[in-house]
Amino acid sequence: GTLATSPIKPDQPALAAATELTRLLNDRGITVGGPPRVGNVSGDVGEIASVVSQPLRALVAEMLTNSDNNTAELILKEIGFSAKQSGSREAGIAAVTEQLVADGLAVDGFVMADGSGLDRSNRLSCRLLMQILDSDGGFGDIGNGLSVLGKVGTLRDVLIDSPAAGRLYGKTGTLTDIKTLSGFTRYSDTLA
Repeated sequence: GTLATSPIKPDQPALAAATELTRLLNDRGITVGGPPRVGNVSGDVGEIASVVSQPLRALVAEMLTNSDNNTAELILKEIGFSAKQSGSREAGIAAVTEQLVADGLAVDGFVMADGSGLDRSNRLSCRLLMQILDSDGGFGDIGNGLSVLGKVGTLRDVLIDSPAAGRLYGKTGTLTDIKTLSGFTRYSDTLA
């Protein structure tokens, strides 16, 4: 969603990428026919390039550690596509809600309006957060992706000299006039 040449995220990432690719090709003496544009290509066009994604567990860890809202939105849409064959926010929300219910988790009062948590109508209980962390076993994919107080991610510069530094694992959330923290604390340096 961003270009190396600009700190500002473009309104149309695909078009921005096409424009940047055209610029790079032209800079290297490769002529590109026509202006950059976004659309569907016919089936007879061969593959030009491919990028292999990191494993989902690595994407989730990066998303949690750095509180990456764009990745959260895209993963929600991918969940929708995988579960409901529709890469939409609504399909992702339906799939997540169904999975929480199927796992027997406490969904009373649960309202999911987006994947990033930026919509102020999102609601979930502390109990549900605890159940999700418990179901992950603490140091599963979710726990290992959390920021670490005084060490890693959005908590790296917080309470550096605290006895909890390196032991408190959490996910931050910030909106105007709102700051949240969910997570857990390890009481010893060894895991049983």
